[in-house]
Amino acid sequence: MRWTNSDKLPEDDVSRKASTATTATSTSPETLTEINEEDDVDNNVNNADEDEDDFHEPRSGEPNSPAYPNGPLCIFDPNIYLFSEPDAALASQFDVVINVAREVSNPFLSPPSPPSPDTLFSPIDAPAPTPPKHPEYIHLPWDHNTLILPSLPTLTTLLSSRSAAGKRILVHCQCGVSRSATLLIAYAMYRDPRKTMQEAYAEVKRRSRWIGPNMGLIYQLTDWKKQL
Repeated sequence: MRWTNSDKLPEDDVSRKASTATTATSTSPETLTEINEEDDVDNNVNNADEDEDDFHEPRSGEPNSPAYPNGPLCIFDPNIYLFSEPDAALASQFDVVINVAREVSNPFLSPPSPPSPDTLFSPIDAPAPTPPKHPEYIHLPWDHNTLILPSLPTLTTLLSSRSAAGKRILVHCQCGVSRSATLLIAYAMYRDPRKTMQEAYAEVKRRSRWIGPNMGLIYQLTDWKKQL
């Protein structure tokens, strides 16, 4: 199952793997006065890459980025993290995993590695392997030019509800730079609708210097601000 980018994000399109998953309910954030920010967007994101050295997000199918060498970064204390593409061992350390990259598959659906022919144990003596914990897994098939705006109300509400329940949450795309960062910037505005898009961007950037949403996603964030 997979979530599509329709307005309602029907439950039967959600791709998840969880033993006790619950259904997220969508609520509308408090309506505030519309703030027009388009004129300021270019000036505020021109320096988005100044801390990224020579890093460039690779095209689909290329190796993962060199970002996050020390693992996931906590963006919103105490339990919302940002990262690049995780393996099953890392993803199993979280209660909820939100993947917003079309080209990144569910690591729990990967075939298991074949057993090594050289082993110190006989089949009888060998201990049974412990399967990794399967978190609630949500996959949004976003590309870099996807219209993500219809998905944001449900996703930000889900982040809020799971975080309030004490769940440990991992948000990722392929590189942890553009699409996943965009979702967390949108969440920063959802948490505090008084924030401008630029303030929300800076809040996430302070925790992860690698973020840098593309301009198409930035403009969708300004549209998101108008809905809050």
